[in-house]
Amino acid sequence: MPTKKMKKPAKCRLAYSNRPDCITFGLKQSAWSPWQWASNWVLHTAAPHRGERIIDLGCRDNPFIINHCLSRGIDLLLTDIQPLANHDQASTGINFAQVDLCQPLPFPDGSFDVVLSESAIEHLPPENQLTCIREAYRILAPNGRMSITLGYALGIERDLATQAALIHNDFFALRHCSLYRVSVDGILDTLGADHPSGCSLFPRFRGFSEARLLDRTDILLDDYSDISSVPDVANLRKVKVVELGISVRKNSGE
Repeated sequence: MPTKKMKKPAKCRLAYSNRPDCITFGLKQSAWSPWQWASNWVLHTAAPHRGERIIDLGCRDNPFIINHCLSRGIDLLLTDIQPLANHDQASTGINFAQVDLCQPLPFPDGSFDVVLSESAIEHLPPENQLTCIREAYRILAPNGRMSITLGYALGIERDLATQAALIHNDFFALRHCSLYRVSVDGILDTLGADHPSGCSLFPRFRGFSEARLLDRTDILLDDYSDISSVPDVANLRKVKVVELGISVRKNSGE
């Protein structure tokens, strides 16, 4: 009997929001931030082009994604849990669908050549995060690219009060932006991806050190002490958030 071929792992890349990338992306230094990095990084790694089917999960109005697609004549589907008013779908090629990422995605297998998501999946409860990743990979076509970024709060590993405040405080909960912990290793395992070289620099992998990460001068962080609207609850004003980037190419045989 012929031997059944084993499915090869998806090819994966990990990254942090960082200053050198912002230079590569041509961003002005005054605009450097984790979110600006994230928006440009997903475009840089996935490189969507005309004729491909693109979906952005959980961000309905990212100007970097929209302008990239408009300038290149790329059709784009934006999704968000909140509705979008006064959107002219026909004339722009930029379409919108109201989608709850905690539910199965309402698209057939292999519907999109590129799946993007910027700072969205970390706002889902942990039991929904890996399900969303699995669904995103399901709707990705063979040889397709998925690039996502996730915000990761540093310095609260053992601070249960601050972890709870990031989830339940009205400042976050009412904006649909509760910040849950994410499992990078769990995401890679869900995708069937090999753990890339250098993964020990990332949370949940053996050898990871938050202290070493915070000491790096090339990393871009959101510092909640600089955001006056963040409530002074638990240690919220001491939280620092880095963006984690995960880019995957799906194998042709999947």
